[in-house]
Amino acid sequence: MSRIVEYMEEQQRRETFISVLQYLLDCDEIEDERAQGITRQIIGEGTLENLSPKQIYRYEQDVLHLVEVWCDGHCEGTIDIEDLENAYMRDTELGGRYCQLCMYDIENQD
Repeated sequence: MSRIVEYMEEQQRRETFISVLQYLLDCDEIEDERAQGITRQIIGEGTLENLSPKQIYRYEQDVLHLVEVWCDGHCEGTIDIEDLENAYMRDTELGGRYCQLCMYDIENQD
């Protein structure tokens, strides 16, 4: 794979990550005020690289589990960051957060 393609894919994942963080803030999924501030910093800077050790700890305690989400379906995997916002939006409707594969299976049950 070319470096340009790798760069573009990394850029897309970063933008998706920032979008998910903004969604979590907008929907009040992040309860701790310090973690909300850290999340706003990450969104503003577009990176986690500038966080202090204390901020990283707070992020890991209060935000990471909202970004690295296990699928509630049969696959026993995590939900890809690209699908995470949709999984959160459909949580109430489906009674859980599901990856694309499990969501497809749920929607196509006979």
